[in-house]
Amino acid sequence: MSHGRAGAIVALAAASIALAYLLPFRDYGLNFEDEGLILYSIARVADGHIPYVDFDTGYTPGYFYLNALLWRVAGALPTLRAFLALLHAASVAGLALLALRVASPVLALIVPLLYLAFIPVFPGGWCMFNIPYPAWYATGAWIVMTLALIRFVEVRRRGWLLAAGLAAAAALATKPNAGVFAIAAAVAVLLVIDEPTPARRRASAWVWWSLWAGVLVGPWVTLGLWPGARDAVAYLVPLTAALLALPTRVRSHRADLFGDAAVVLVSFVAPSLPWLVFFWSRLGTEGFLRDVLLIGSGAAQLYYVPYPAFEPWALVLTCAVAGIGVAGLGLRARWLRPWQVALVVALAGATGVAAVARIGVMPERMTWSLIWQLESAGFPLALATHAVGVVWLWRLRTTVGCEVPITLLLCALFMHLQLYPRADFAHLITAASLTIVFAGFLLERVLGWWRAGLAEVGGGRVARVALPVVVSVLVAVLALRVSPSLAGRLSQPGAPLPFAVAPVSVEREQSAYLDDLGTAATRLASLVAPGEPSLTFPAADIALFLTGAVNPSPVSYFFPGRPDHREEAEIVDVLARTMPAALISLNSDFFVFDDSSSYYFLLRRYVRARYALRERAGRFDVLVPAGGNEPPIDSTHVAEAVARIAAWSTQPIARAAPALLELGTGDDALVRRAAMTALIDRLASVPDEALETHVAGARLDRRREVLLLRTIRDTRDARAASYLFQAASRSDPRIVREALGAMFVVRAQLIARRNLWSGGDEPVAFPARGGLVTAVRTVLADAAAAPRASALAAHLAGVLGDADSVPLLRRRLAGDAATTASAADALARLAPAGLACDLVAMLARREQEMVVLMPTTVLGLADRGPARDETRACLERAIRSLGPPREPAIWIAAAMSDEAFAPALRDALLDDAPRVRRAAAWALGETISDAATSAALARAVAVDPDSVVRRLAGTAEAKQRGRAPRAFAAPADQRNAG
Repeated sequence: MSHGRAGAIVALAAASIALAYLLPFRDYGLNFEDEGLILYSIARVADGHIPYVDFDTGYTPGYFYLNALLWRVAGALPTLRAFLALLHAASVAGLALLALRVASPVLALIVPLLYLAFIPVFPGGWCMFNIPYPAWYATGAWIVMTLALIRFVEVRRRGWLLAAGLAAAAALATKPNAGVFAIAAAVAVLLVIDEPTPARRRASAWVWWSLWAGVLVGPWVTLGLWPGARDAVAYLVPLTAALLALPTRVRSHRADLFGDAAVVLVSFVAPSLPWLVFFWSRLGTEGFLRDVLLIGSGAAQLYYVPYPAFEPWALVLTCAVAGIGVAGLGLRARWLRPWQVALVVALAGATGVAAVARIGVMPERMTWSLIWQLESAGFPLALATHAVGVVWLWRLRTTVGCEVPITLLLCALFMHLQLYPRADFAHLITAASLTIVFAGFLLERVLGWWRAGLAEVGGGRVARVALPVVVSVLVAVLALRVSPSLAGRLSQPGAPLPFAVAPVSVEREQSAYLDDLGTAATRLASLVAPGEPSLTFPAADIALFLTGAVNPSPVSYFFPGRPDHREEAEIVDVLARTMPAALISLNSDFFVFDDSSSYYFLLRRYVRARYALRERAGRFDVLVPAGGNEPPIDSTHVAEAVARIAAWSTQPIARAAPALLELGTGDDALVRRAAMTALIDRLASVPDEALETHVAGARLDRRREVLLLRTIRDTRDARAASYLFQAASRSDPRIVREALGAMFVVRAQLIARRNLWSGGDEPVAFPARGGLVTAVRTVLADAAAAPRASALAAHLAGVLGDADSVPLLRRRLAGDAATTASAADALARLAPAGLACDLVAMLARREQEMVVLMPTTVLGLADRGPARDETRACLERAIRSLGPPREPAIWIAAAMSDEAFAPALRDALLDDAPRVRRAAAWALGETISDAATSAALARAVAVDPDSVVRRLAGTAEAKQRGRAPRAFAAPADQRNAG
């Protein structure tokens, strides 16, 4: 069979299997946060809005205009997902064609399907492959570019370089970092090619070395020169080692290099330049660099997740894979005999089975535990693939005929850089598709070693078994990963969303969350007509997508720090002008948005003063302008499991607790969460009953106790804190780790719910309150307590009103950021006198926990209570100072709209830092009008060098003259609004 015919068959088979898997999910599930944002942004572009100009985004415009076109054709989400399935199928086919260049047809078929199978699916929730992420389009462009580059190194025709440059431009048009790294990879491939003829040009050397230096230094500059030891080792060291292996005289002096580079770069720049120039002219240099290229945006720091430490079982799996390779090499080299390898494999298998049986917890049962361990193994396996690839490159760097796998390796290394700055598995799968193909190349070589080593056994018949065994293992992994997804799809579906644009559903027993969205969006549609303004917070634009309501601001995704307080203030201005008839905010399960309700104190203050809760449907709060007499509605849907468990709430605690603990540590996650909530509700109604007492009485084994801790983590119920403290003090490292993980999210949700738009919502009754108070004091007194435990204890001290813990809290003000922030918040509740200036000084700290919580804490002190005047005096001193607290102090003062701050704010309007002047300009618009303030604002409008300051000062002038509404009322009306 010809190579071309085999490629067509393998690619067609891979694409067909992909479509057979993907298309049945086109009407399954919905992700509220990311998918909602993306779909609503696409709808905005389809309605004529311009990215960056009319709404903020981190993605480049080609992605939006392509999807806007697809949306006009599709008109409904299932059809759009069908188009996306075609893209995935094409990507899988492209990966199969790449794999066929370096592996057998069987592996070339299976390897791309592994990539597809491990795209995350969350049964009862959503499918990542259904979300039209820009990464999917960028992945397709990477695959096309790599195929074109491989064809170029095979046939040396520049038409393929033209295609490669255009593909890199397509990647840039959908995802900025993808395009930058793609063109770098394309240039790096040009440095690999040996001169096929004796004709060489010395003049080409400076071109080669210039390009080489650019692709070598560029990634280090892009990732921040030294992003951190672990990140540097993961991202930059393998790439640098590979590039250092390239320099040879034959390569650096080849005659056609200049022309090849010109074709690639011109074909990349030519289609990119028009849209880049267009947005540069619209946004200005600063806005273009920040919004389009993300330079100076701080996005990498805000969204940063470090490269993860390797899990023990993931390392075991990686070592096992490495051992298979070493064994094959030993067999081929004859320094290992087949019987020795068989003995080692048998011993290793027996040891593995015994280890799993003895220490393997598998709390979520075998299927999901294996899936999660395989996902966690993705990180060390990817790095191992890169490391082995670099070693192979160094060994064969001068060997003729290796250009194809070298091209694949270089593209895989550059593509892997896309994982930065958010190293989680969902991003790994989009950054490692080419790495998976290169792993197929390495696997093919290992199989060759095994065949060569086993050829003398059984006349070669044993050698032929190697490939079927490997294929069987890979197929088993495929089946394992897709089995829960297919089971969810085959379950009886619940009612679809009652909106024609998104008639999607999930399993009936897990459909409550989708029903809640339908209820909240239906209520919003009854209050806000299509085309009228509304706002969702912190990330619920799915409701606007469903209803046709319009976000009047450019921001839809409120991740703490992006937008910053200046942008937040301008959103408040928009709300004051448009006065939407209804808003939607989340009230629980914030995930990455836990800090949003605390950070965005200007928005919270504005909404609480003018809106009231109308309806609560699960996670969704619908708010309407205050002043009506209608009581709020609770229309939350509950799963069938929740309804069944509710019957236990009326049973005596002696009967209810064991039964609910049994259900709370079972296999069904929905049942576990419902049972745990019911149990804690029941315990809270019996003051002397402690959860830890009943857990000890139930004699849970290790697996069930891990499940219990994970259930508390998932319910995020602070009322279980006393048990969490007890579990964190145990000697079992696994139990301690799970308890501390639960503490982290419990504290986050506790803080978030205190700062809801609809009003504070904190627990009132705690099981065994006295014991919890004792546990809190014990942790606060322990200098060696884990930071997550001390941070939760500090916050609970304030919630519990434990005045006796004040001395312990004061000592905690010098601790880690989370503990310090929570201790400061607790002290502001318990002992505010004499505290204000210390807290205002802490506004200078830039740790995320401090940036999020301290302004809200200081604002609370300045609003009410015995420290009100003291806090305002401390704020005024900070505003007059030239130190780091100046800007955050100005934003706090702006929220209070107190004319007493006006002189200090006018001084701040002359600060050297634009950020400080921007804050002062907006804050002055919220003060009482006077001649001095008007003159200061007029001067800023006329002469300030910063265009943002001029714009904000102009808006402030309009407020002063009554031509624009102020966001905040007089201070007397605001003292209890924060």
